[in-house]
Amino acid sequence: MDALTRFRLLSGIIVAGSFLAVRAAEAGPPLICHDIEIGEAKSLPWRSGLDSDKAYDRQRLTADTLKLLTAETPVIVRMETLRRAAIYASEKPALRSELLSALQTRILNAEARKEPDALAWFDAGYLSACCEQLDHSSKHAAEAPTSLTWMKKAASLRPDDAQIDFALALTTSMCKQETGGWHEHPDHKQYLRKAIAGAKGGDLIARNLVLRFSRDGKGSLDQLRKQYARG
Repeated sequence: MDALTRFRLLSGIIVAGSFLAVRAAEAGPPLICHDIEIGEAKSLPWRSGLDSDKAYDRQRLTADTLKLLTAETPVIVRMETLRRAAIYASEKPALRSELLSALQTRILNAEARKEPDALAWFDAGYLSACCEQLDHSSKHAAEAPTSLTWMKKAASLRPDDAQIDFALALTTSMCKQETGGWHEHPDHKQYLRKAIAGAKGGDLIARNLVLRFSRDGKGSLDQLRKQYARG
């Protein structure tokens, strides 16, 4: 049995019962169209927004991405690195396959050691979700439950990680159904409230939450908590 077949079987075990629903965002795909603020943290070469570095050697993408995604790299930085990687990889299908396979291999290796790696599951899931939003077509709709489930697996291994909850909130704000169409996932507000509850004023996760989910992209974490308080 080859690695890809083993990976699909492993994924199938945790995919059972997973589903998606998604809302079309007026500002475009939320994982793609806006930078994640990462301060001075190191990531892939970039300019801003959707404007990649034209001089960057795409053949280095997989190696550079893996080097950046260390165990010490915060999830918020991983999100921006994977967003950039997905945009670069969208230029060449073979490059995207190579990168995703490399991230899947990290999962397989950890599972083979019987040491499940939350960040490995997260990276593969978030990259897949970014690629799905880049595609914007029914062609890849069947992949959507897998990417979200991989991210949920990461959350189950790190249940109190507000940054993973933020990534899930962002992803579930616009997910694709297998039947087509983009809608908000029913779990979106649950993940958003968890992320807001776990954030601390002044940190990067709080800043990104305010930028993405406050009414005007301004305000404070306290105002965001009131905005999404349970009724």
